[in-house]
Amino acid sequence: MDSTVMYKPISLYIRNIVIEGNKRTKDFIILRHLTFAPGDSISLKLLNSIFEENKSNLNNLQLFIDVQFNIKNWYKNDIDVYITVKERWYTLPMASFDIYDRNFNTWWVTHKADLRRVQYGGHFLQQNVRGRDEDLFITLLGGFAQRVEVGYSMPFINKQMNFGLKARAYATRNRTLQYYNSENNEQFFWEDNQYLRNSWGADVDFTFKPHIHLRQIFSLGYNHASISDTIYRLNSFYFDSSKTQQYLAIRYSIINDHRDWATYPLKGSYVEFTINKTGTGRLLSNADITAFYLVYAKYMFLHKKWYASAIFRSKISFPVFQPYYNQRGLGYKNDYVAGYEYYVIDAQSYGILKTQLKYQLWWFRLPLITPFQKLNSYIPIYIYPKFLIETGYAIDQTRRTDNPLANTLLRSAGLGIDITTGYDLGLRIEYNVNHRFEKGLYLHLSGLF
Repeated sequence: MDSTVMYKPISLYIRNIVIEGNKRTKDFIILRHLTFAPGDSISLKLLNSIFEENKSNLNNLQLFIDVQFNIKNWYKNDIDVYITVKERWYTLPMASFDIYDRNFNTWWVTHKADLRRVQYGGHFLQQNVRGRDEDLFITLLGGFAQRVEVGYSMPFINKQMNFGLKARAYATRNRTLQYYNSENNEQFFWEDNQYLRNSWGADVDFTFKPHIHLRQIFSLGYNHASISDTIYRLNSFYFDSSKTQQYLAIRYSIINDHRDWATYPLKGSYVEFTINKTGTGRLLSNADITAFYLVYAKYMFLHKKWYASAIFRSKISFPVFQPYYNQRGLGYKNDYVAGYEYYVIDAQSYGILKTQLKYQLWWFRLPLITPFQKLNSYIPIYIYPKFLIETGYAIDQTRRTDNPLANTLLRSAGLGIDITTGYDLGLRIEYNVNHRFEKGLYLHLSGLF
């Protein structure tokens, strides 16, 4: 007789899902992002992992600062699932005093904290309009570069809740302009009496989200820009031998997002592939550039409070010769290698690998008094010391002699600390050494805008 005892897995039947704490957010927005529904059966053995996955799904809506799952009214194999959320502030008017440069170090060191290189004004963000996860955003900035922008996003526009829409319009003008890069340093020209570049445009995004983790985005936009005679004389290839440029832009992205928290992920993965077409032949376009982008990220829990991550970012574009205004290599936004923050590297293609090992040292709740919403009286603060190694390579097929960091293996190592919050605000302080043995302390601030 076989002595092995076979145990049948215990399944729990979900009788009801009860949502608490959502003063504004509609129930259907929360229910849309759950992997289970009333009437489903789930394994008792997998219950904790299922709740953790769904907690991440709701956190990534960026509507709540806390989400909790509980079971109540457990009778035999029937249960009620209670979801308790704590909503964020949704009305966020913010005075703005931002540096225009690519990062804090460039402004502080290279430009000696020149206050003329500051943008001032205001941002207004109204999140979760109508309780449907819709956002209205307005930007009014003056100073170094003037900008007006308004937009509205709707993640769901149909009954099936799988199609979304986002639209925005903007206009900018600059009295100071980066007109060229030489020796991997930006070259600027300043003119007090006229605007050196004027641009305006609009775009619209159509989103298809068949399920929680997968979404596709199709974007259509138009941009028109013009430069002054002075900039044209300094760099006639700024717009490819013209003082004006216009183009239609078509962009398609497919994203598979399994991160536990999109703002500061610790576990999961993220994959994004994008095709971007700048210019559509002769149709409202005098530019023609095609680019492919790939982002792959893996976030791992190691042991207790230890975590690791690896992020790969790449771009391939053609043709080889591209207008200066449109070509973006390394040194902009998230496309840089740590320790090279002072440099810009012109390139048609590049690849970056960022690896980190971090430890959750401490977290606490910062009490706040706000006139906007008495319900939220704190912001969670998380502190992570870290060790990082990064490498990258920028391919410049034009082989410019004044672009020495192109076609060179970039690498760096360093120590740092991340301070992040439940409101998508974060501060990164890093000390890095690059392959030139240049050492530096670098600050990076990320925010809502």
